[in-house]
Amino acid sequence: MPGRQERSAPETFSFELKDRYGNVTPIVTAIAGGNGSQTVTGAASGHIDIPLGNCNHTVALSGNENVVTLGSGCDVVHGGQDGAIYLTGAAGLVIHGTDEMVFAGKDDATINDFSKGPRLDIGPTSGHDVLMGFLSDPTAVIDLAGGIGGYKDTAAVLSALTDDGHGGTLLPPSGTRVPP
Repeated sequence: MPGRQERSAPETFSFELKDRYGNVTPIVTAIAGGNGSQTVTGAASGHIDIPLGNCNHTVALSGNENVVTLGSGCDVVHGGQDGAIYLTGAAGLVIHGTDEMVFAGKDDATINDFSKGPRLDIGPTSGHDVLMGFLSDPTAVIDLAGGIGGYKDTAAVLSALTDDGHGGTLLPPSGTRVPP
């Protein structure tokens, strides 16, 4: 049926790489799922790569250095520590974890943060991104990569922040003025 998203069960496989001298990488586990809602739980060892398609997903991870790639949809990620989350479509994301990195893609994203020590990378191709709960953590970092916004330094960013009229803060592109 056109427009229908097929549900497919995630496939799981693990591997390690060995070089010609016999040195071995940590075991990496991949859990790959297509379109359709998925609930995925990763092992405690970390080093898990989870690419998922479009739809609504719940991902629960432990360990560290996990990588999650999400398409369009409303997703919840309970991360471990020092993981990375890539948004490749229009996404709503709720994030839990410690020192997680979120890379906003070219589509619009709404990120509701309940993690500790998050880092958000927003690049020049990012869409309209909305952050909630992000700045309640003093260790949070927003990286305006690739000169996005046209700001030259942190002081310029801080002086440009304005009230959005709804209890939040707005960062307009450099050189623009937002009417009160």
